[in-house]
Amino acid sequence: MRSFLKIAAAFFFAFQGAPLSNGADLWVNAPTEIDTNFNSIQEALNEAQAGDTIHVSPGVYQERVSFQNSGTEEAPITLIGSGPGVKIDGSTPIEEPWEPAPDIGPGVFRLPLDFFPFTVTANGQTITTLDEKRTSSENSKIHWKEAFLTGVGRTGWDGVRALAMYRNEQQELLIRFKNNLDPNLMTMTVAPREATIDTNGQDYCVIRNLAVGNSAIGVGIKSSKGVIVENCIIDPADYGILLEEGAEDAILRNNRISLSPYAGADPWRNGAWDNWTAMKAGGFYDRAGIRMNDTNGGHEIHDNYIHDHWDGIEDVGNPPWAPNMPDANPDLHVHHNQINNLNDDGMETMGPSVNGRWHDNLIIRTRCGFRIKAPQTGPVYIYRNLFLDNKEDLRNFGQGEQFYPDVEVWVYHNTSTADTAINRNYHRMAVPLTTPNYHFFNNLFWCRNWTRSSDPLPKPDWKTDANVFILANQEHPRPWDPVRDSSSASAIQKQWLQSLTEAAEADLEANSTWVGHGPSGFRDPESYDLSLTEDSPARNRGIDPSQIRKEPLPGLKEGYFTGSNPDAGALQYGDSMPQIPENNSTVDPAHNPGEILVVLVGDSTVTGKSDDRDQAGWGWALQHWTTPGIRVENTAVGGRSSRSFRSEGRWDKAMAMNPDWVLIQFGHNDQPGKGPERESDPETDYRDHLRRYVREAREQGATPVLVSPVCRRVYHSNGTLSDSLEPYAESVKIVAEEMNVPLLDLHQYSFDQFSKITSKESLQFSPTGTTDRTHFSTAGSALVADWVVELMNEATPELASRFQLPRTLPILNNDLDQ
Repeated sequence: MRSFLKIAAAFFFAFQGAPLSNGADLWVNAPTEIDTNFNSIQEALNEAQAGDTIHVSPGVYQERVSFQNSGTEEAPITLIGSGPGVKIDGSTPIEEPWEPAPDIGPGVFRLPLDFFPFTVTANGQTITTLDEKRTSSENSKIHWKEAFLTGVGRTGWDGVRALAMYRNEQQELLIRFKNNLDPNLMTMTVAPREATIDTNGQDYCVIRNLAVGNSAIGVGIKSSKGVIVENCIIDPADYGILLEEGAEDAILRNNRISLSPYAGADPWRNGAWDNWTAMKAGGFYDRAGIRMNDTNGGHEIHDNYIHDHWDGIEDVGNPPWAPNMPDANPDLHVHHNQINNLNDDGMETMGPSVNGRWHDNLIIRTRCGFRIKAPQTGPVYIYRNLFLDNKEDLRNFGQGEQFYPDVEVWVYHNTSTADTAINRNYHRMAVPLTTPNYHFFNNLFWCRNWTRSSDPLPKPDWKTDANVFILANQEHPRPWDPVRDSSSASAIQKQWLQSLTEAAEADLEANSTWVGHGPSGFRDPESYDLSLTEDSPARNRGIDPSQIRKEPLPGLKEGYFTGSNPDAGALQYGDSMPQIPENNSTVDPAHNPGEILVVLVGDSTVTGKSDDRDQAGWGWALQHWTTPGIRVENTAVGGRSSRSFRSEGRWDKAMAMNPDWVLIQFGHNDQPGKGPERESDPETDYRDHLRRYVREAREQGATPVLVSPVCRRVYHSNGTLSDSLEPYAESVKIVAEEMNVPLLDLHQYSFDQFSKITSKESLQFSPTGTTDRTHFSTAGSALVADWVVELMNEATPELASRFQLPRTLPILNNDLDQ
């Protein structure tokens, strides 16, 4: 999320694709009267023939639809959203209220339901769901009755945050939230394991410019050839796009896909492992942005942005647990996708994997960037991928008899930044362990050790040549490395030296380069720029691939390097850090798709600096502390409340900027006495306004952050600080908890800080020459903005890291935290 390569939230018309064919134009809810107007998408699909285009007008359509006829390669049937705001909701309406279930446990609710709901969402986020069968036996790792009482694992409810489970015999859905929240106060959805858009065995279907959500499967492609899915937003969905038996030559491009898990997807957060365990040991296993089961292959998957999900892109052909298609998923071409913030694997290849090419992908903040999951036939080519801030980048995986020593796997010219260069994860192996035809060469590793295994294993026997290993030590740490003490530095050095010994004992990496001190050689890793500096240790340290294999390897055109040897890593010196996805533009031309856009929404305590006096909200200072790759737009306006900011059209303008993050602070002008156009009751309509802001920000693809109102500096006669905003601050906290929104409790923080000083001392932060106790001078702006970033460190660390350190502050009273 924090990379300057974060793509824009708006995808509509970002890439227009092939021109529409010359068939009939069918409309769903057309804005004007025409003969070919239909009331539902399915009605139009029932009539569509080869060459026809179905235009869907803006609106929410609660239906699951399927194509009924095939197009041709020259004249496909096209289903297209006619503009932003077209959403197909794949859920089934909930007819009954949720009732308390005290017989199960405190805080548990039940819902009568006559079908199995594979997908359950709360406020647009997918709930972790347990499998009754897997959690009911004596040997179960997780027992559902216990889980609904105490949560899962060491972190209890902090990890999973919510659990759901369907009881088949009772035909009821159980749910419990952290802090016993009431699902009747949320927007809840349930969906069966069906596709919201199903190609239904029809060929040459085009699906374009649609938003699909609350789905088990966003788009299902089975027994269909030549399907194109492009420019779609699929969020939330357990499987964004699922390709199954008979799918052939699909093109999936320029889509944004998310699971939006209620528990969060960040693999580094506290409790992430417990949620992983709930899914793997007690749930329905993996979900994926794009998954290919036993298909006919030939798919091209490129320029997609898959974020906040479980797995990114999976090749699951001919799985060992159900082998029935030994030639599944051949000729895959997976490139220029960004995978960001995943619970599990960014990319995974298994099964036959014949001529699979996985290259030029950007994989950020996953548990495992690329799992090489025992491909069966090969060859597989993995090259020019960029890995950032993952727990692991490359992992060789095998289980049981899941190993095939004759398979060729080629891993070359990748840039890796994980602790371990090459991980080995083998479970209960029933066959001799060997990977003699795995080739690793010309890769660049900014790491701490060479290889790591989950169990004691024989020495590695893959082939290596001309890799470069650069130690990420405390002198030159990676931006995401935690601060360590001197004993940690010693341990890191010891681990590094052990790696050299292990490589030598395995008779590997003899022609590789090991750099144990000095800078990384990347241009700007703080901004996720992994292009090489002129003096990078990776320069000229690779090997000419023709010395390794006579046949040219994919992606390495003749002359791709100058001099006698190529540089190691994904980028040659002189190459810029690429924009990935590469074919992307936005509705707002001012929003560079390679940057993070943060929009501030609020009142005068947030807004920018006044032109004629020394007065500024905290947003003014925040804008001055950005690092490359992030931009802050301050749309806050003085005198506005949660009611009037929307009624004046300012919220719509803020959303039109297509932000990645939205920070929302109101309260001062919602108080009584501000007039009916502005004021809101803190326990009713004020909360409703915040809920609507959160919901609409998420629908737009942004991450909302609620900020409780900074306190006024009004003191009682006894010197204690008054707190007239407390009811509004409390409501912000309630909505944040209810909707699982990051919270910056600026009200409490500022109250605690200003309570440390006197009324007179607080005037140093008032606009110059005034005794104003609500607004701030530029010095006060800097003070409060610094507190905002400090609060981000806890609630949204990936965003906090994008602001400068040190942040320049005025000279302040020593009693205040700076």
